[in-house]
Amino acid sequence: MEDIFLKLFNMSITAGWLILAVLVIRFIFKKAPKWIFCVMWGLVGIRLLLPFSFESILSLIPSSQTVPSDIMYTSAPEIHSGILALNSVINPVITETFTHTDFSAGTTNPIQTLITVFSYIWITVTCIMLIYAFLSYIALKLKVRTATKIYGNIRQCENVDSPFVLGIIKPLIYLPYNIEEEDCSLVIEHENAHIK
Repeated sequence: MEDIFLKLFNMSITAGWLILAVLVIRFIFKKAPKWIFCVMWGLVGIRLLLPFSFESILSLIPSSQTVPSDIMYTSAPEIHSGILALNSVINPVITETFTHTDFSAGTTNPIQTLITVFSYIWITVTCIMLIYAFLSYIALKLKVRTATKIYGNIRQCENVDSPFVLGIIKPLIYLPYNIEEEDCSLVIEHENAHIK
């Protein structure tokens, strides 16, 4: 489990670099077409989902594996961020705090213990978030079960306060009853844009 945690942690760091680059580009090119920013955020999403990365000299990401996978088993742990100034500040602290010199039987590297604890925290929080998302989805489905079909994938429900889309495979648009008729077509187009 620790190896998976380290892999996901490194993927998060590389995605963080990509997010920073997108924010800087977005700040510099404020007048650029909006679709370009959607494409850039799509690249961030792909980086977060794919379990591998491509390295090149022209890469914006300084290092694809900031925390080495064998950091738990080395006597003097270090990170490799790809930025020498950052490495020279952080590595002495890590090495001083987590250096493991006692290799006798039954002792563990302090950083191995720390990574194990973090991996258990990560899996616990992930499970809690998945359970919360599932229960929220069920509660919302129960809330809109009395919705009436207007046409196609559009439903109207008295239990909702604002329009929204629910579903992934067959998304449905839910509208409140108090929506103005002249606004209805614009709202439906807006929600269809979300689906697209």
